[in-house]
Amino acid sequence: MTLNDLSPVPFEPWLEKFLEEYVPRERAFNEALWKAQTTGRKEDEGDLAAKEIRFRKLLQDPAGYRYLAGLEKQREVREPPARRQLVLLRREFEENQMDEKTLEQAIDLRVRIESEYNNFRSRLGGEEVTDNRIREILRDSGDSGEVKAAWEASKEIGPRVADRILELVEIRNRVALQLGHPNHQVLALKLAELDPEELFKLLDRIDRVTAAPYQTIKQSIDAELSARFHVPAAELAPWHYGDPFFQAPPRRSGADLDPFYEGKDLVELATRFFDGLGLEIRDLLERSDLYERPGKCQHAFCMDMNRQGDVRVLCNLKSKEKWMGTMLHEFGHAVYDKYFDPALPHLLRGPAHIFCTEAIAMLFGRLSQNRRFLSELAGASGGGSEAISRAAREELRRGQIIFMRWALVMVHFERELYGNPGQDLNRRWWDLVERFQGLKPPPGRNAPDWATKIHIATSPVYYQNYMLGELAASQLENYLIKEVLGEKNGDGGSMIGRREAGRFLVEHIFRPGRRWPWSELIRKATGKPLDAEHFIEQFARRE
Repeated sequence: MTLNDLSPVPFEPWLEKFLEEYVPRERAFNEALWKAQTTGRKEDEGDLAAKEIRFRKLLQDPAGYRYLAGLEKQREVREPPARRQLVLLRREFEENQMDEKTLEQAIDLRVRIESEYNNFRSRLGGEEVTDNRIREILRDSGDSGEVKAAWEASKEIGPRVADRILELVEIRNRVALQLGHPNHQVLALKLAELDPEELFKLLDRIDRVTAAPYQTIKQSIDAELSARFHVPAAELAPWHYGDPFFQAPPRRSGADLDPFYEGKDLVELATRFFDGLGLEIRDLLERSDLYERPGKCQHAFCMDMNRQGDVRVLCNLKSKEKWMGTMLHEFGHAVYDKYFDPALPHLLRGPAHIFCTEAIAMLFGRLSQNRRFLSELAGASGGGSEAISRAAREELRRGQIIFMRWALVMVHFERELYGNPGQDLNRRWWDLVERFQGLKPPPGRNAPDWATKIHIATSPVYYQNYMLGELAASQLENYLIKEVLGEKNGDGGSMIGRREAGRFLVEHIFRPGRRWPWSELIRKATGKPLDAEHFIEQFARRE
């Protein structure tokens, strides 16, 4: 589609013509992305790059960008649905304003990096092992040598991709500067309707309110790990903490929830949970890819392929609490995408903001650690006992605080990465890990451990959405329990089997799609703007 002097063209007919090319190219790109993520084959990676270039070239056109920016500035398009589509599309165009060579280079780099992550398998004892196996060792072993070897093996991907990630950072920053922004992080936040200054003020508050409870939790964890590994607490290393990044709590004696899921069919449990809300996922399950396979991405995600109901989830399930939470999380994304109003225009079919769909995913994902889910759905023997109730509640609290501290590392590191990519990033990474998580780098270590986190390469400037999602999940949960379900002292488990909770989410969160900015959606759904108070009350203050 060639766009020349478009200023006299009314927006609605222009958009209709534009979507004739946009919709099929978007679908072809999504199909290629799904295929590349599930096979890891070189030919599929090449097809993905070609399909993405073809899609994004449509959004690269500078005349189209000037046309949309001019319409937005002149406020000639005033009707709310059309205005909202104009704003969203102008932002899509803006992030793609680069020359053709730069666009192709950026896409080729990202696809090759993504392929490296997808096909990477750590090596232990001369054998390739999956991420799931690495996590099992870190979580279950009591041998310092064994967990050190597993942790170090998980970091082998870093040196293989770090230089190429820095090439991507340079490209992203160059494009941002050309568009009048100091760096890519600032551009990405503004395009996502987030004010960078206000965001970091909020993050500073999260830092302050979680610092003391985190310290208490970590002291308890250090004592447990010291006894488990027979190592003085002062000598504990990053590999002792049960996770490659310490983004979740290590296994705890008397509070390990994995046994409740051992041998259970996680798909069946998730189906029963969503059935209880009146949300159908069987059609989504049929299109999804849920179990480990060579060459397949080892993580988890949800994709809306066409904004018309073809929604798919990728997982690598094991009968563990982590993967139960992941199933609930990813199908939270999926039902959001499934139940938006099909009468909405194409560009408005989707979540109001990425963090809004994260909020739903997190609201559901928390339930894998909920006493009612354990007893009523997982069939935990004695699941209603006070002991299990306390253990589940405390594990959820520990997990939330630990995750927030980890997320602070990620968001602040990306500020450093894009603000000053020439600095000693290996050292800066560990400075932030030590500041927010209290973990010291292994003596003499100088490796790009930051590059072992796939989000930095393939989902840049994303982690703040997890943090905002957790805040929104707590705010939404509070409203659901008190105002929709009419309970005074319930928790997330109160929604189990309650179709009125599902109806509320469909009508007030899912169906509106992208009709309103995220701030308006949150205010309409909960009666107040987004804030941190409910999260703080729920997790950062002791009972």
